[in-house]
Amino acid sequence: MPRIIAKFGYMKPSNVKRSSFLEYIATRDGVLKNIDKIIDKPPTTKQLDLMKKLINKYPEIMKYETYKTYDENKSVGSASEFITEVEESHYTSLNRSKEYIEYIAKRPRVVKEGTHGLFTNTDEKIVLEQLKKRIEKHQGNIWTGIISLKREDAHRLGYEDLKSWKILVRSLQNELSKNIKINPVNFEWYAAFHNEAHHPHIHLIMFSKDEKQGYLNKKSIDKIRSAFAKEIFKQDLLHIYKSQTHYRDQLKLSSETYIKSKVSKISRSFKQDEIIDLKLTELAKILKNTPGKHTYGYLPKSTKELVDEIVNLVSHTPEVRELLDLWYLQRQEILYTYTDKKEKIKSLADIDAFRSVKNIIIKHADNIIIPTGTTQEKIATNTKEVRPISIDQKANTLVPQDTLDQLEELLETGNLDVGEDAVPTSKSEIKLNQERGKEDRNIVHYSLKLFYSISNMFESSMISQAQKYHADQELLKNIKKQKIALGHRYDDK
Repeated sequence: MPRIIAKFGYMKPSNVKRSSFLEYIATRDGVLKNIDKIIDKPPTTKQLDLMKKLINKYPEIMKYETYKTYDENKSVGSASEFITEVEESHYTSLNRSKEYIEYIAKRPRVVKEGTHGLFTNTDEKIVLEQLKKRIEKHQGNIWTGIISLKREDAHRLGYEDLKSWKILVRSLQNELSKNIKINPVNFEWYAAFHNEAHHPHIHLIMFSKDEKQGYLNKKSIDKIRSAFAKEIFKQDLLHIYKSQTHYRDQLKLSSETYIKSKVSKISRSFKQDEIIDLKLTELAKILKNTPGKHTYGYLPKSTKELVDEIVNLVSHTPEVRELLDLWYLQRQEILYTYTDKKEKIKSLADIDAFRSVKNIIIKHADNIIIPTGTTQEKIATNTKEVRPISIDQKANTLVPQDTLDQLEELLETGNLDVGEDAVPTSKSEIKLNQERGKEDRNIVHYSLKLFYSISNMFESSMISQAQKYHADQELLKNIKKQKIALGHRYDDK
């Protein structure tokens, strides 16, 4: 479950209950100091009636933990908690419901200043009856919202009183107007803080003086939720960002270790990356016969698929996999603050910073020199009979010219006793094997260059990311203090 819940809806001018909704969020019975006096009393008739109708309409809500708590201990408090959770999860349909509007006028635990709990962007007195009449006459849409926290987070972060919520909403009013597509000059909002035991929350009513303005979609709702989350959990996020920087430092070291280890392994034994090497060689041969521009977007589909396969192979090497896992670890922590959607771990090419890896692979494959003519053509040109070649190809040892001459002499005189699979049986075969060694070395050379390029991409990205969070924290604090003194928000860029 996300740590912050943000639900939004709207009421059309034809909705005659809009002023009743305003009265509800303003005047729920029971100020903060009276919570303990009513919380353990039996549920009210209106609570029982509403819960019955809600269960008939949404049967799945009986699975909620708050309903189980209510079922075990039927009281005003447990009933209110259950209704609050239903309110949060079915907000869009509920704020058009007759039963809901009728109930909310007498629901407990609004925190009041004077006769009601409404507040706005100034401390000027709000006359409830006058505002209700304005709402009734308003011919544009009115947007409603609820922002809810878990009690433990509200307690830990200091959002258990009206003052804190006032400061919060006022600091974010520009975000609200921007995302609801209302000019700040025309934007009006009113809110009330409801201090529920498990889910303290605020209700919002928003509209435009220009009745034609205003539009809210899912993307905008997500941005509003994110803005509230970043402000409410800013201390938590600061800790996460610092932790993420620490991980990025580790990633950079891991990247260097990975590259050194990889280069060392390839130098000693090319078998370590045999599949990648084969695919790289295959790509080089295809590119040699592919006309036109050799960039990913211009290649035939089948060639793109081969490039994608190489990217996938590289991405799933243990070392790169570890980098990707660490890369996303803290990113996920940040996302969970304001959404319960999990972001899937992606391959190397799916990360913006690493998308150029496809063209880097193509470039390196393009630089591999593939000898002209096939192996069989070379053999046919130089000898009539060919025996299997078994010189140790793991070592890729090149035979010196004087050794070639000696071998040729021994072969011609018949003084060299060889087995069927021992050594080349002609000078042409030895030369062919030498060419193969050159080709293999060529492939190894470019494979190494490819891995170096990928490591440079990691390192460059790590440095870039680290720079965002390695700035002098004291300097940033001083800059923010100066901005706040000038009337800017805490998180203004």
